Amino acid sequence: MLHRLLVAILSLCILASCGQETGPSTEPADSSATYSVVITSLDPESMIPAIKAVREETGLGLAAANDLLESLPSTVEEGLTLAEAAALAERLEESGMKVETRESQR
Repeated sequence: MLHRLLVAILSLCILASCGQETGPSTEPADSSATYSVVITSLDPESMIPAIKAVREETGLGLAAANDLLESLPSTVEEGLTLAEAAALAERLEESGMKVETRESQR
């Protein structure tokens, strides 16, 4: 479901950057916006695949990845573009995690 939402958001961003109307606001998308990927929950049975996925995506060591997953919600990456955040979220969800993509605070 999150994947569909992210695809819809990406589509709106692409339309906005092309100058087409996407709704009531005709302002262009803010190209300086950055996003964070946050793990909100995890199925305990998928802990090992989740640790492997976090290590692959972040370069963290075993203990650091384990600590990150034991203290949920946890921010995995910050300062990503929307496309990067969506791709990372999808890869993490494939490992049994519930993930949110949030716009970073400026």
